[in-house]
Amino acid sequence: MREKNNLMTKESEASASDKVRRAFEHISSIRQNLPEHHVDEPFVQEYSDALGQLRDAGYDVTEFEVPQQWLELRVVGKSDAATTYAKHRSVDRALF
Repeated sequence: MREKNNLMTKESEASASDKVRRAFEHISSIRQNLPEHHVDEPFVQEYSDALGQLRDAGYDVTEFEVPQQWLELRVVGKSDAATTYAKHRSVDRALF
């Protein structure tokens, strides 16, 4: 029975390790593909999901989270008649 528990523990550790590795790879991929000036909300959500995987694995990722108040609708056009906003909220890349 003890041997079976050790095997289950090793499999669980390997699974957790794989999840952490995939989360870091996902974050790295996001980082490498960031837009030049503004990061749209879908990108931010994808990043937050990857951080959630690290949080679930026991890591404190609080300092890396993007606060919701940083996300704003960006003005993409203005005329005398109207103001046009981007489809998604975004955060400035420097803040992200």
